[in-house]
Amino acid sequence: MENFFSEQSYYQFPSLEAAVYALLLSFLLSTIIALTYRYTFRGTEYSKDFFQAVVLISIIAATVMMAIGDSLARGLGILGALAIIRFRFRFDNPKNIIYIFASIAIGIGCGVYGFAVAVAGTAVFSAVSFALYFSPVGKAPVYDTSLSFLIDDPSNVSAIESILFEYCQVIKLTSIGNSNELIKYEYQITLKKGADRYSIFKKLNEVENVSNVRINNRASVDRV
Repeated sequence: MENFFSEQSYYQFPSLEAAVYALLLSFLLSTIIALTYRYTFRGTEYSKDFFQAVVLISIIAATVMMAIGDSLARGLGILGALAIIRFRFRFDNPKNIIYIFASIAIGIGCGVYGFAVAVAGTAVFSAVSFALYFSPVGKAPVYDTSLSFLIDDPSNVSAIESILFEYCQVIKLTSIGNSNELIKYEYQITLKKGADRYSIFKKLNEVENVSNVRINNRASVDRV
């Protein structure tokens, strides 16, 4: 088993045992990368499809690298084949690109039988990801709800914000605009644990000259 962790060269088509070992190791290591993504994720829309993509792309990368080996002709052929495929997936979070690239790098490491490099890279990447997650740098506020309302007297906004602070951990004013001679305010908010968003609506509707109160929670929209 120790021989597998030395940098080996099976490039002229590896044995079935070596190929299966490389693919299984790439699967194991990319699963660790994907779990790191899962447990350090901050946001409102966690994608299971992205989790699976992180796992699977490592296996593909390892397979491609073993197929290429040290052959320039094979490398150019695969490059031409991949050029036919156009990837048009948009990443909303730049951090997701890092995880995809990390999984590809792990697959490449396993595909060229650099097992020690692949294992060390996975361990360091996961450790640093968790360290950043628990550090003060990684603790940016996450807004899981948006709130909007119309008002004709801006002097009442202070009363509204006092209500929001009563029920919310953090609030952020995102925009102020005009709507049919009224002023429209939009906020991003994070509710306190156990807070009832409908209680917020009830309180806001009691404020004078406030109308059209709306709350957007992910894909759902509630209106009072």
